[in-house]
Formats: sequence, C-alpha cells, structure tokens
Amino acid sequence: MLKWNISSKALPDIYIEEHVDVKGRVAELKYFYQKKLNWQGECGTYQWIKYEYPNDTTIVVLLFDGKGERECNLECGLPWKTTYFLSKDQKTIVKTKYENYIDTLGYLQAGWTLKEILSGCKSLESENKSRITDCVDHYFQSKAKLGGIFPIRKSFILDDYGFSEAETTEIVRILKKK
Repeated sequence: MLKWNISSKALPDIYIEEHVDVKGRVAELKYFYQKKLNWQGECGTYQWIKYEYPNDTTIVVLLFDGKGERECNLECGLPWKTTYFLSKDQKTIVKTKYENYIDTLGYLQAGWTLKEILSGCKSLESENKSRITDCVDHYFQSKAKLGGIFPIRKSFILDDYGFSEAETTEIVRILKKK
C-alpha cells in the first residue's frame, strides 16, 4: 500500500478496493490487477477477502477468488477461513482457528490422485496446528480495520513484517492509542 483514498478517476493498474460496514469496520478487500478482479496470481496473493464479525470479539476472515468462489489453496498451504478470537477490549488476539476448503473435483480433473489430495489435506491440517498469526490477515491494507483498532497478538513485532511506509505509519498511529 503506497497511498490511501485514491480517486476512482486516477486508479493505478494495481489497487485495493475497501468496503466498510455500518460500524466502520472493513467488510471486504478486493485486489485489482490491470483494473480486473479476476486475475491469475501467485500462491499467497489474494483477490478477495471478506471479513465477518459474528460478535464484538470475533473476526472471521474468508478468502475468495475473483469469481467469488471459496479459495482453494491446497498447494499454497493457505486456509480459506481464519477465525480470530479477541480480548474484551478487541486489541489482543487470544486464539486463532483455521479451516481449509478443498475442491477435490477440481484437483481430480487436474490429474491429482485421491491419495495425493488426502496427503495434501493432512499436511495442511498439520501446518494449521503450528501456524501463529500475530495480526489479522491483511488488516494492514485496510484503512478502517476494526473501527480503527488493529488487533495483534502479544508476540507481534512490527519489524518482522514487510509493511510499506504508509501501512507502518498507520499501524504505529493506531497502536500508540492503546
């Protein structure tokens, strides 16, 4: 992220569109490349992230492809759904839960064997057990975040992330309000 709030008349080839809910929280981030939502990216590049808030201390992050289908990243090792459980003041991540979604038909049609798919699923489950996320997925690219709150795990170290200058400035400003 290099710049916030770009005019729709001056959009660059690569940009992020943020939608905010009525409570001032990010509801979704859409990643555009050459002004298209549905593009072929590398592993770990998202096209559409939706954020749900079932209660005041829970954030659910859902990954979708550019067509709005659940992201199926067996070979990339990414969960399609991450649930963050927060402290009462919403500033600290106390627990994280990961869920995978695998489109087995798509993999079978691509030439994978059922044995390979099952092996990949077991590997993902193992990775999820040891995965630790110190901040909410891609909240750093949102201006709204959780209504101005940037929840982090106590082990969060800002310098461990490759945030841009604009993102770092915004995160530091928010964390100083703690």
